[in-house]
Amino acid sequence: TVNSVAPGPIDVPSIRDKVPADKLAKIIEEMIPVKALSDPEFIADMVVMLASKKANTVTGACWDANGGMSMR
Repeated sequence: TVNSVAPGPIDVPSIRDKVPADKLAKIIEEMIPVKALSDPEFIADMVVMLASKKANTVTGACWDANGGMSMR
């Protein structure tokens, strides 16, 4: 099977360290409909699940985890 994961902004130290807090808060509030950054562990869980035998009938999918920034 062939699938992909398309994460949006993820809550990781490199983002929190490089983006000023006020700018990050504005991005979260104004650009992300669910008003939250993605959890890196959740993204990893998605990848592991898609690579597992349990996902044998999932193919040609792109799982978006971007808080609603882009929807298909």
